[in-house]
Amino acid sequence: MDKKGILTKKRLIKETALHIKKNGIDNLSMRQIAGKCNISHTAIYRYFHSKADLINAVYPFIEKKAIDFLNKTLLANTSQDPFSLFCKSYIRYMIKNPHDHYFLHFSPETRQTYPNETLFWKNLLMIFPLFIGFSAITEENQAILLRLVFSVLNGFIFLYNRNIVSCEDPIDDFVDSVLCKYVKPFLQEESTLSFTK
Repeated sequence: MDKKGILTKKRLIKETALHIKKNGIDNLSMRQIAGKCNISHTAIYRYFHSKADLINAVYPFIEKKAIDFLNKTLLANTSQDPFSLFCKSYIRYMIKNPHDHYFLHFSPETRQTYPNETLFWKNLLMIFPLFIGFSAITEENQAILLRLVFSVLNGFIFLYNRNIVSCEDPIDDFVDSVLCKYVKPFLQEESTLSFTK
């Protein structure tokens, strides 16, 4: 692929990510994305053979933005409790970007391409220990605990986005009173962990 082709492909990925951020994935049309990039609706198929191929290319782009935000937050706020910071930052990012949240975790199109959320979870597993400080916990248990924490976080985001949660500062209250009080001590005590398959 020549330089112009590479730039066009990158533009298609960025435009698709922007469309998902603003409108969600449900009405994603390759014809519409091609039009936004000033190419014909048939030309997009030179770069992506199907909508699934396009989603496959966009997923890492959207996922990287979320991971970069979390990493940047950790580096900029070294004086705060890392676990609390991680949870609050993740919630705030996903509430601010609800369509990205849905795309990364729940959309049928994403689930078809990434049935086990391979990329997002693999990358979160790499940075999560930095926020938690659980280097003593085995890698297998880290993966289980990460799923537990994210199930709780994603459940809260779901409730928050539907205005079911009501308190003065719901994010801080939730993280401080639920996750930091009950979940964090559990994460830091490897000796109490006993997971079986």
